[in-house]
Amino acid sequence: MIVLIFSILGSVFSLGGNILIAHKKRSGWLWWIAGNGAWIAVNFLGQMNVPMVLMYVAYFIINVTGYREWRREADIIKAENNKKISAKFSAEIFLFKFT
Repeated sequence: MIVLIFSILGSVFSLGGNILIAHKKRSGWLWWIAGNGAWIAVNFLGQMNVPMVLMYVAYFIINVTGYREWRREADIIKAENNKKISAKFSAEIFLFKFT
């Protein structure tokens, strides 16, 4: 019964993560990580399938790397946008002082 529950969770989180990534939502990586964890648990709780465990461990690593990379890129974009806003605000203040 517990294997069935983890199988359902693995399916739901894997599909949900896939859908979220398709919509460019960073949280999709977290869903995929949870799904891969559930699939790894299925293999430890049920009949062990070593190649499948290795595959889900590889997916887990890829998902963690993807999440971190998307987060790093989002932070860079946010910093660039803040610089643009700050520069625009400074220019507006400068113009306001001399008009």
